[in-house]
Amino acid sequence: MERTAWTDERIDDAFNQLREEMRAGFADVRAETRDGLREVRGQIATLKLFMLGGLVTILAAVVALHG
Repeated sequence: MERTAWTDERIDDAFNQLREEMRAGFADVRAETRDGLREVRGQIATLKLFMLGGLVTILAAVVALHG
């Protein structure tokens, strides 16, 4: 089996390629995370509106029964 010589330049090239691939992968992960958080924030905003509507309904019922 033939052995491959790893020169400094070849090692640098391999690490630089790895760094570029990692940066691209992490950029994808960041974008997906950002999109996911945006969706969660929207769902939380909708939940807040439903909770506010429920509170108003309960307050209206209390006022109607005791007012």
